[in-house]
Amino acid sequence: MKKKAVLGVVLALIVLKALFMLYMHFRTYTVGKDPKFSEITRVYCMSSMYSSEYGYCYDQYSIVNRSSRYYAETNLFDRDKGEQVETSVYITEDEYLATLKLIEGSKYARKDAPNKDRMDGYMDELNQSADMFFDHMPDGPYELRLSSDSRNAFIGRIKEFMVDTITVGFVNEVEPADVWILENTEANLKTSLWGKASLPKAKLENEYAVTVRKDSGNSYLLRIIDTDEIYYAADDITLKDGYSLLIYRSDGEFQEIILSVYDEAGEKVADYSVFNAAL
Repeated sequence: MKKKAVLGVVLALIVLKALFMLYMHFRTYTVGKDPKFSEITRVYCMSSMYSSEYGYCYDQYSIVNRSSRYYAETNLFDRDKGEQVETSVYITEDEYLATLKLIEGSKYARKDAPNKDRMDGYMDELNQSADMFFDHMPDGPYELRLSSDSRNAFIGRIKEFMVDTITVGFVNEVEPADVWILENTEANLKTSLWGKASLPKAKLENEYAVTVRKDSGNSYLLRIIDTDEIYYAADDITLKDGYSLLIYRSDGEFQEIILSVYDEAGEKVADYSVFNAAL
C-alpha cells in the first residue's frame, strides 16, 4: 500500500512537471505586463519584398535600449542607391517608453508551424513581421503579434523621430576613430557613456554623412576616441542641416587639433579648438 502511494506521488510529480513544461513551451507574454517596459531592449517591425532587380530587400523600424542609451533606428531600402541604408538617432528614455506604450497589451506568442509558401514562415501573408527582445526571453520560435493600428502607430512614431533630424558631413584627418556627434544636453555633457558611435571606426580622408537628432538650439557636442585611445572633445558646436565638419591637425608648432565647420554652400562658418588627451 505504501509503495502504491509513493508511486502515485511520483506519477503526479511527473504529470505536473510535464504540464509545467507544456505551459512554458506555449506560454504567451503580454507587452507592458510581462515583460515590463523596463525589461524590453528592442522592438522592431519589418516588411520585405523580393525584386528581380535588387533581390531581397526590406524596410525595418526599431527602438533599442543599449545600456540605458535609447535609439530609434531604421534600415530602409533606397531604390536610388540600390541598397539598404541604416539610420540611428538618439531618443530620450521617456520617448522610448512612450513608443513602447503604443504596443502595450500586444501578445508575444509561439509561432505557428512554418508556411512553406512564405519565407520559412517568418513573414505573414503581407510579408510583414515584428519581434521583440527582453531579459527573460523563452526558447523556441516566438513572434510579436501586432494589430494593424499598433503596427502603424509604432512605425509612424519611428518616422517622426527620423524627420526631426539633420544630416551633416564629416571628414577625419587625424586618426582612425569612433566618432559621436551629440545634442548639447546636460545629460550628454555629464556622461562618458555615449552608446553606439555616430561613426564607428571612421577612416582617414573618407567623407561621411551623419544623421543626428535635431537640437532646438542647433548646438552639438563632438566626442572622439581614436585607435590609440586618445580622447577628443569639442562643445557647443553650431550645426544645421547640410553643414559639414573637418577635423585636422594645425601646421603650428604644437599641432593643435582643429575642427572646422562649413555651411551647406561650403563656406567656413567657424573653427573650434578640440581638447585631446590620452585616456
